[in-house]
Amino acid sequence: MMPILGKGGCDVLDSGLMMQDEYPDWHDIAAVFSNGQYYVAEGHKWHPEFREPAQALARSGKFPPFEASRIQVVTQERLLSLYGSTRVSAAHHASDGVIDQAQNKLQKIIADAAGTRASDLKFIQDGGLTKVRIKVAGREFTSGLSWSAAEGTTAMATLFDARDEGTGDATSVVGRFQSFSVSP
Repeated sequence: MMPILGKGGCDVLDSGLMMQDEYPDWHDIAAVFSNGQYYVAEGHKWHPEFREPAQALARSGKFPPFEASRIQVVTQERLLSLYGSTRVSAAHHASDGVIDQAQNKLQKIIADAAGTRASDLKFIQDGGLTKVRIKVAGREFTSGLSWSAAEGTTAMATLFDARDEGTGDATSVVGRFQSFSVSP
């Protein structure tokens, strides 16, 4: 594939795949085509490592407008096949440890909440930590698990990826309560 210079200075391959070098690890989890279609690896749709670079590059005019309706979640293998590669960066492998830890803690907290018939889970980011509160029989309790800020962000992004669609409500609104359901 022969790259050509695209809008805003990004290379556009013959396939329409847009390449940028400002966020080199972004290509390990996402891809964008000149037609405005974004692809993201499973489990990363709501992660800042995907959204922040995509939004910044769209604002700068280097990428097409960033619209939720144009994001398609694909497997890691499918994503890498878009690039014609199976290359995954060392930084991506390092972030896998945080993702695995957060997802393990999230599974445990959900199992604990289900076991106690909890009605709510709250994730509260406070500086470098994330506190998890469980509401049971009208009373809230702080979970005994210790969460880092990165684990909390990953857990919340995982929940956003797993949420039931169709409420019509805006999601991931800063500074407001985020209500949604997650089905087993």
